[in-house]
Amino acid sequence: MKTIECRSCRRQIDELARLCPYCGANPVTGEKIDPAPLLEKHFPKKAELPARESILEFVRQRQNIVVGVVVGTVFLLALGLHQVIVQRNAKTTSDIPAIPLTDLTDLSNAGAQNQQVAIPPLNFGYEGDSKTVRTLLMEPGAVAPPPPPVETTTVGPTPAGSVPPAASPQIGPVRPAQPAPSPGR
Repeated sequence: MKTIECRSCRRQIDELARLCPYCGANPVTGEKIDPAPLLEKHFPKKAELPARESILEFVRQRQNIVVGVVVGTVFLLALGLHQVIVQRNAKTTSDIPAIPLTDLTDLSNAGAQNQQVAIPPLNFGYEGDSKTVRTLLMEPGAVAPPPPPVETTTVGPTPAGSVPPAASPQIGPVRPAQPAPSPGR
């Protein structure tokens, strides 16, 4: 942006400016100019509008305010109508006798709709072993782990009055013992 010095006030202004923004003079010649004709040329006055159109123009310029006032008025009217209806219903009673619920809904011929359905038999193949149940529930198609090997070692004679340790209970299904391989094969 190039600047020039105003001849009237000696300030730096844009070279394309027709008037100095500080003093209002022509920046090239330094003579004071009345800005009214220039403003009217670039910003013409609006023609006088009839009353109806001026109201519409007012509404267009201030739409947010007008919409807020209209919404608030509708809300207050609805609230007032609600209060009138609530007060009227609190004071008056109906001359019509009450209608029993059996007249509204006839449940006498509902029949099968109100009967409880029996639970079908559920056959689980766990045969009382809780670990098998846990394995079957965790992994479909899984097989129970094999039992740990039973250790039978004797170190020496047991002291008098002591009881040899009992074998630990076997976990999992019971399998028949395998015959020992013969050394001749």
